[in-house]
Amino acid sequence: MTSTLLSEDFIKNLRKTAKVLDSLNHVLRKRILDEIMDYGSLNAEAIASLLNVKSSLVAQHLDILRREEIVELKLEGKQFFYSVNYERLEKINYVIHGLAED
Repeated sequence: MTSTLLSEDFIKNLRKTAKVLDSLNHVLRKRILDEIMDYGSLNAEAIASLLNVKSSLVAQHLDILRREEIVELKLEGKQFFYSVNYERLEKINYVIHGLAED
């Protein structure tokens, strides 16, 4: 008999949570988020210019953040603009603080 704490659903949720936290645990992704927060909304080229890195590298990291729903994507004309999903960050913050409490 499998414990509820070690059930398949629990393990699946644990892996998903770890993936979300891992997506935030990267220096460049943190810098990307800081820039988006400062400006409200930016495209990959603007972020790359602000951080002095290649657009393709920024695009790869934005894709990771988008898959984990940390940034949102909006098409304006022919450009994709990214903004921070603050609701998602608040949920992540809530989970982290809950784990850190003794």
